[in-house]
Amino acid sequence: MNLPYLDVIQIGSRDYRDVYGTWNSKSEIHESGAVLVRPDGYVAWRYQDSTNKAFDYENTLKAVLKQVQLVI
Repeated sequence: MNLPYLDVIQIGSRDYRDVYGTWNSKSEIHESGAVLVRPDGYVAWRYQDSTNKAFDYENTLKAVLKQVQLVI
């Protein structure tokens, strides 16, 4: 998706792994999931596991981003 108002930030790198599953446990987000955080720090959207091939990720994320953009 090429959206001018969306910045993607990856925390950490492939060199660092959550070997004890602390992030997964605390956030309840699988490592294949995603979290969208608004600029004011609120979680706008979270998806626990992105392995579901039938789920329409792109349109769902676009709908959430549209709502977030209206709020900001």
